[in-house]
Amino acid sequence: MSEILDGGFRPAVLAVEYNSAFGPDASLTIKYDPGFVIDMMGDQYLYYGVSITAWRRFLGGYGYRFVCVDSRGVNAFFIMPDRFESAFVENISGYNYRENFYQMRKYKCEWRQQFESISHREFIEI
Repeated sequence: MSEILDGGFRPAVLAVEYNSAFGPDASLTIKYDPGFVIDMMGDQYLYYGVSITAWRRFLGGYGYRFVCVDSRGVNAFFIMPDRFESAFVENISGYNYRENFYQMRKYKCEWRQQFESISHREFIEI
């Protein structure tokens, strides 16, 4: 993502997937591995991606404003505020964080227990 944004491509709206198992406050991602395949992680399906707070910090550094996450806890939405009327930007509201519906259904526990099951793995703080 940084290569795209550093290259000057700045969409007015960004939709990014986040990992709710990292919780609402931690600013984490996993180490880049070009051979990473989530299916190979077995029961550790929860070890992937970027936390919502890490996305907020990272994209905020490029001038993006966090809008909300979807009701299923999968995607987060950001806008470039200067591309919209200020009244529109000021009146946007939505969820700041939602647990991933599919992960909750699969693991039958909330994000704290989900994170505990992968806490021994390597993380990078953003």
